[in-house]
Amino acid sequence: MLTLRKEEVGGFILYGKSDLWPNFDVELQFDTAQIHTLGLLCVHHFPDIEPRYAVASESEAYRLTALRLLLADDRSIRILLREVHCETLINFLWYVADGELTKKFFRNMTQRAAELVFDDLEQRYCNLDPDKASMFTVKEGWEAILDVVKIYDRLADEGQVLSI
Repeated sequence: MLTLRKEEVGGFILYGKSDLWPNFDVELQFDTAQIHTLGLLCVHHFPDIEPRYAVASESEAYRLTALRLLLADDRSIRILLREVHCETLINFLWYVADGELTKKFFRNMTQRAAELVFDDLEQRYCNLDPDKASMFTVKEGWEAILDVVKIYDRLADEGQVLSI
């Protein structure tokens, strides 16, 4: 039996005891983005779970995790952009492949920064569909999503951005 407990700071802790090994305690720490993704993946792989979202694929589960940033205000996105590494941002925007979220990010950059990121996106991925990319490239996209959402959640815990 495993139990999930929300910590005041630092996310969630999954803990419990194993029936197979009674002397073995399980304790795993997750941040909010990882818990959200884990929940979506469970819905995908265990269809009997009562879903809050219906997901068709593992890729969609990661994208849904990122799409909650659509709820963030512009000020929060600008603060987030200062914290995210350029390569991570490029992988994130490519993999999410959501026009509305991409516009939101570009709208909160300077014109020059937006042009540079757009050029890098075009040059690196040149019409490459995230759903048809190699697994290595897809995993870079997944990692970028988790990194960006993790940074946002940290900033929200610190009170710097709107909590979503």
